[in-house]
Amino acid sequence: MIRRRSGRWCALLSALLAVLVGCTSLPESGPVNSAPERKPERSSVDVLYSGPASDADPREIVSGFLTASGSGYSDSFAAAKEYLSPQAAEAWNPYAGVEVADSAEAPLIEEGVDGEIRVTTKARASVDSAGRYAPKLRPVIGTRSFSLMRNEDNQWRIVSLPDGIIVPDATFEQIFDRVPLYFYSPDAEVLVPELRWFPRQTMVVSAARALVQGPSSWLAPGVATAVPEGASLDGGVEFTDGVVRVNVRVEGTRPSEEQLQRFYVQAQRTLGSLGGVESLVVNVNSVPVVPRTTAPLISPPTKPAQPVLVVEGQVARWNGRDAVPVSPGENDVVVQHPSAPLEGTGAPLVVQTEDGAIRTFASAQARSEELLEPGDWSPPALDRLGWVWAASGDNAGSIEAVAPTGRRVSVSAPQLAGNTVERLHLSPDGAKIVFLTKVGQTPLLRVAPVVRDPDGTPREVRDAIEVTLPPGPILDADWADSLDLVVLVGDSPGTAGSVVYLSLGGPRTILPSVAGAVQVAAGNSERSLVVVSSDGTFYTRAGAGWRAAATGVRDPNYGG
Repeated sequence: MIRRRSGRWCALLSALLAVLVGCTSLPESGPVNSAPERKPERSSVDVLYSGPASDADPREIVSGFLTASGSGYSDSFAAAKEYLSPQAAEAWNPYAGVEVADSAEAPLIEEGVDGEIRVTTKARASVDSAGRYAPKLRPVIGTRSFSLMRNEDNQWRIVSLPDGIIVPDATFEQIFDRVPLYFYSPDAEVLVPELRWFPRQTMVVSAARALVQGPSSWLAPGVATAVPEGASLDGGVEFTDGVVRVNVRVEGTRPSEEQLQRFYVQAQRTLGSLGGVESLVVNVNSVPVVPRTTAPLISPPTKPAQPVLVVEGQVARWNGRDAVPVSPGENDVVVQHPSAPLEGTGAPLVVQTEDGAIRTFASAQARSEELLEPGDWSPPALDRLGWVWAASGDNAGSIEAVAPTGRRVSVSAPQLAGNTVERLHLSPDGAKIVFLTKVGQTPLLRVAPVVRDPDGTPREVRDAIEVTLPPGPILDADWADSLDLVVLVGDSPGTAGSVVYLSLGGPRTILPSVAGAVQVAAGNSERSLVVVSSDGTFYTRAGAGWRAAATGVRDPNYGG
């Protein structure tokens, strides 16, 4: 057997790093008043190839193909197909999926006893044909086999290969852009994002197609879409000269004007922030949807700029320099785990008392009221509609939720049966819940969709997906926005604890660790993060690291 390692992705990385990132400001377009953050338009220097070298051996052909296909979106994979026989080029589907491979580990290219060329890599993640990014718990070794034959010119060409491509993780985000697709909350009050990843050359068209196809199966129970039922792309999606045209065919009766307006808002919010997009046309059965001149803002509420926390058993608010008591003298009960309302919701601050009861926090306008009786409740969480959530420690498969009116419902959550629920938080859009549980002594962090009635009443927490994290015990977690999580992972043998910032459906970033960290809270961005250590030291972000800002602190919370 002949074995040879290619240089650490050298050819592929050097080609992909030729992609240059630029910025062009884009005017706001379209009449929908949603004003999402706009992405810069990015230009690039396309990588050109002269094709396979004359008399290249099979391993060189496969190595060249990996390089060309890894950046093949720039030329619709024309260069990569030069390494294939005509029949293989016709059959190969490069858009079937992407393996995101470990750049630090060179791919192993070797010749098998049967004459095939095998390429072995370590996959860190995968991206499917619909742009869904799935990280691996740890790098997974995988092998792809390539069969080659000589053509009529006596040159080796690939005649059989798997669909999809391999992209090194070091250059993944230079080739792919994160694109939130937007769907509605059941009450149609806010738009709920789902993250996808698309190559920038096809980003706009791919995002439009994915929006029409609908949300992923795990999220679908918690959201709604205004895309007409049974809609199909009639003539596809066109993107020329800054104009996106989404052409949809609907059988039977044309949808109502209200539904079409909502569909337009979904499309505008999804596509309007993408580089190069200046205007949007949505055609349903060849008739354009005429957008309204105004539409309400439908972004989820944000968290307060200043977190609440507990100092010597009393609630305080951190103003950037000091912990200022909240309503001093009006609350003489020792409390813990305050949960702040989201901006503009009008809900009261909620706390947990030493006996485990969940109560509203007294203010100048209102007295403290008991929401949940003393018991073994998880720390409370507030959603955007003012519902207060808590789960019993010895869980039988439900979460209790109390409305601002005092109405109490049991939200079905069968996957929690037999779990100890240590922490839960609702995303700002109210459509997702993250919960930290223990099964025996094993901590798990999972995210699930929340099923609600049209009036926002929560009814069920559906099947959860597990969050992929580095090794170590999971200590705490919080939403940084409706797509991003911050997770505190404790020390494990041979490793220090980690503050992990990750996108739900995207890569993760390991931030500098904090010695002895036990709690974390997030506002509306990564820069808002705060951490509390086991000795009560309160840390805020400072440059790339952390600054010890106060002592005697516990239970920080921005809201949610």
